[in-house]
Amino acid sequence: MKTQTAAHAPIKEKAPLAVALGYTIFVGATLYKLPQILQIHRARSSQGISLTSCAVGMLGQIFSFAYGMAEGHPFSAYGEAIPQFISTLVITLQTLHYSYGVRALGLMRWSAGALTSAWVACNVRILLGDQIGRAALKVMQGSNSALTLFEAIPQIATIWRSRSSGELSI
Repeated sequence: MKTQTAAHAPIKEKAPLAVALGYTIFVGATLYKLPQILQIHRARSSQGISLTSCAVGMLGQIFSFAYGMAEGHPFSAYGEAIPQFISTLVITLQTLHYSYGVRALGLMRWSAGALTSAWVACNVRILLGDQIGRAALKVMQGSNSALTLFEAIPQIATIWRSRSSGELSI
């Protein structure tokens, strides 16, 4: 159903069920990696976690959020990418610390780099201009399926090589 504003431009009303589902997914995305984070923390080990998979996953989450925000989609349609990104960043930092011995300053640099990448992706239209920025956003969105597939391959290889899922939570 459409309503009219004072300027008589039609506004689409949001279906309550779709909005509720979007926010349910947001809450689920906020919590779904928490067991993984806690398991790695308790074990003080990130054995079985692929750093490459984490990095590719963060890239896909950044692209999803940047595209949804830039295209003006409702927050409930893309907002889950934010807690997914944060959770994946935490797991990445844990992996860097426990498996690669990266200390606090190095972890802060990795965090700053990830957050800067997210900021750049979200502001690509401002940074590159509207036309090139829109094209870049379309490439980001179009690459998400490939990123999702590629994200799994290094994780599978890590599990295969170690012959164990290590601290990978199911």
